[in-house]
Formats: sequence, structure tokens, C-alpha cells
Amino acid sequence: MTVPGAEVRGQVLAFVQRYPGVHVRAVERELHLASRLAAYHLEQLEDEGRVQCVHETGFSRYFPAVGKPRWSKADVEFLCLMRRPAALRITLLLAAQGPLGRLDLGQRLDLARASVSYHLGQLSDAGVVVGALDGRKKLYRLADPEQTLGRLANFTPLPDDLEPFDAMWLDLLG
Repeated sequence: MTVPGAEVRGQVLAFVQRYPGVHVRAVERELHLASRLAAYHLEQLEDEGRVQCVHETGFSRYFPAVGKPRWSKADVEFLCLMRRPAALRITLLLAAQGPLGRLDLGQRLDLARASVSYHLGQLSDAGVVVGALDGRKKLYRLADPEQTLGRLANFTPLPDDLEPFDAMWLDLLG
């Protein structure tokens, strides 16, 4: 006998396994589920011990509880940051083009100055980027490019998050 909702729950679990650190809204959007239905299946999977919920500022993000014995704090923090489209785009641009200032980042990514500053602060706090003065201009670069590229190689961006960067992504990790 099939458990009602088992097929949907399997799809939700597969989605979380493919996109660790995903927010419930992405599950709803990508799997075309009603808000309450997505939340219900995530709660059930958490109760079953198949996913774990990590709470970060304003978001609950879901990770598979299987497949990787334990997520390190640094892994979780990195994945949560990369689930933020602006942070992912900044990281990819710095990986591809090297040190850039806030103004250059904002112009190339079509992001507001405040958004660039906020995400650079988050990336800096997590040790992903560092800033250094170059004359009167502060330039940002990846703190550890090898480690960041290694983590990105094991990261699958959501299709909507990657669309403007798919060629860059393939060049970086292809």
C-alpha cells in the first residue's frame, strides 16, 4: 500500500538532496507546490530524520540528513550564503575576474550599492572574501580561491539563480 503523499515527499527529498541549503519557497516554486504542502512535507521529512533544518537570519534552510555524515558549520554557512543569489553572483564574478571594488561589482551585476555592501559584509564575515585598499579604493577578492572553487564544485545552484551566469559557471568549473 502506498502512503499518501509519498511520491511528493520523495520529490521534495530529492530536491533537498540536489540543492542543499534550499529555502521552502524554492521548493514551492521549483516543484510547483502550494506553500503549506511544501512546508508539510519538509516538516515530515525532518520528523523522519531525513532532512535537517538550519535557521539563519530570517530563513529556515534544509539540508539532507543522509549522504554526508555531518555538515560542518563552515559548509552550512557557505551553502546558505550561496543560496542568496546576490552573494552567489558576487562570488562567481570575483572567482572569474579577480579583485573588484564595490562600484564595479554593483555595475557589472546590476545591484544597488547597499545590496553589494550587505552581501560583501556577509561574505567577508564568513571568510569567503577579503577586502584590501588599493590606493584609495577597496578591492575585494576571494580569501581562498582554491577552497571556494572546491566548495562551488560541490554546489548546485538553482536554475533561476544561475541563468545570468551559466557560461561563467561552466568556464570556472567545466
